[in-house]
Amino acid sequence: MHEYLFLIPIFLFLLLGVMSPGPSFIFVAKTAMAQSRKEAISVAIGMGVGATLFAIIASVGLFVILDTISWLYSAIKIIGGGYLCFLAFKM
Repeated sequence: MHEYLFLIPIFLFLLLGVMSPGPSFIFVAKTAMAQSRKEAISVAIGMGVGATLFAIIASVGLFVILDTISWLYSAIKIIGGGYLCFLAFKM
């Protein structure tokens, strides 16, 4: 179970992205104004389910890739650490 804890921050950031206004918000608002509230709620739920499925599929794919190619995870950590050091130096 602990090996799947990396999914929590990914889900949180995707949740923030889903909550921010964008084309999906405009689509739901347009549906609410042009049609009924029930249809707008259905559209919003459908978009939320779609985003959730996308997040799960992307996370599982990333997990499979990093689990299959173990050196890639180490390389990403080293590159990320180097980038953070670069940012600290630039500050």
